Amino acid sequence: LAPTSSSPVKDLEINTPVQEKIEKIIKIDVRNGSNINNAAKIFADSLPKDKYQVISIANANKKSYSGNLIINLTAGNTEDLNKRLNAQIVEQLPTGEASSQADMVVIIGNAIK
Repeated sequence: LAPTSSSPVKDLEINTPVQEKIEKIIKIDVRNGSNINNAAKIFADSLPKDKYQVISIANANKKSYSGNLIINLTAGNTEDLNKRLNAQIVEQLPTGEASSQADMVVIIGNAIK
């Protein structure tokens, strides 16, 4: 059917790229490497659910981490997490820490931001 003078036709832009930024939800393990009770749970509960999926909350292998650590296992973007933690960012789990299927492991240390 061809449009008639009584049916409005709008100009459409064809082949206009859709520029939506779709961010992947980051899967993280949060571990308590401090002497502060429930530090990992408190931090995990503070994370926005639209950015992070906490797949595990546990104790680290030791309670003597002096500062916070972000272990970036999948080369993801750590900028937001680092703003929250002021952490050291590494790519391998410290010796003695259990392996993880997460994108990142966060170890909360004794130095609170």
